[in-house]
Amino acid sequence: MPLSLKLPRRTLAAGAALLVAGAGAVSAAPATAAPPPSVPAASSTPHVSYVNLGDSYAAGWGADAPAASVNPDVGWGNCLVGGRPDEVTLLSELKNVSLAGDFACTGATVGTNTTGRPTIGEEIAAASAARKLTTTTNLVTVSAGGNDIDFGTIIGVCARGTLGDCQQAAAAALLKAQQIDVAGTVAAIHAAAKHAVVAWVGYPHLFAAMAVGSCLLRRRRSSTRAPTRSTPNSPALSGRRAAPRASGPSTST
Repeated sequence: MPLSLKLPRRTLAAGAALLVAGAGAVSAAPATAAPPPSVPAASSTPHVSYVNLGDSYAAGWGADAPAASVNPDVGWGNCLVGGRPDEVTLLSELKNVSLAGDFACTGATVGTNTTGRPTIGEEIAAASAARKLTTTTNLVTVSAGGNDIDFGTIIGVCARGTLGDCQQAAAAALLKAQQIDVAGTVAAIHAAAKHAVVAWVGYPHLFAAMAVGSCLLRRRRSSTRAPTRSTPNSPALSGRRAAPRASGPSTST
């Protein structure tokens, strides 16, 4: 089922209007005696406790020069993370945002684990067991689904084959994508972190200019190469990504 967590612009506009109106009301009020000293007001910006889950794009693979290391937050063996900084570290560096846990792992899937790597459900369980994913968690980002549809193979077909080959591979991937249990995964996250906003983010546009339905791959008619950029679409879902991680040397996400 499509997920879209983008805040409506009119909601943002309404909030801004209220702030402006409030400021105007204060400035227009008649001068009065200064109130007695009081305890400084708390910051109006709430603290955000943030947890990251997902595959290689969530793990920063390809964000910088290859510098793979094992994710220290998870107990699986060859659970690689890539170079930094990426959108996860940049987000965690924002004021009032703290990265409580990063459980992303290269090769992670949403469905049954067939790669020797964890499923997103297992990442959720690990984060919950470590008390990183709790009722105090405000935000969870998830990048997943690419390995379930064999993302690496599709990239290879689109890079080396014809436009028709690319379209056929992408169309087959869309059928697989319908089986990805997005709703169940989000429900599992909310079972551990009931107050969290879940942002299921997308993948880069590796082939631009021609879409195949609503697929995550795009391809130029005249060239198989195009700059990587973010995409709002991933298989069977929609989300937003602050800054895409460039594709890494691995065909597994």
